[in-house]
Amino acid sequence: MDMRLFFGFVGVFNTLLLWPLLLILHFTGLEKFELPGSKEIYFILLLNCFMSFLADYLWARATLLTSPLTVTVGLSLTIPVAMVLEFVIKRQINSWVYMLGAFLICFSFYYINKSEQLDEAENHES
Repeated sequence: MDMRLFFGFVGVFNTLLLWPLLLILHFTGLEKFELPGSKEIYFILLLNCFMSFLADYLWARATLLTSPLTVTVGLSLTIPVAMVLEFVIKRQINSWVYMLGAFLICFSFYYINKSEQLDEAENHES
């Protein structure tokens, strides 16, 4: 799949399908559309756009290199990472239910990766 073509179509569909909705909301008075007032907000918007693009690109790339299941479970690893960082930075210990959930997420990520490695090894043998 050509990633540039894919993201190009995403942009075209967003422009064609979402801008008319914004105009309808503006002219009906439900939502006022106006540009930001300061340069700092433009910088924040540009940085946010870049980070969002980078996250989407890396997600799509990871999906092509592995599998959608691995990438989705990998995204949920933010929960155990947040738990560890809360302990390191704030010295906050979470409940056992939270720790059990974080353990299950880590275990499922490990199990899925091992299963995919075994499937890949079987496919190369046949």
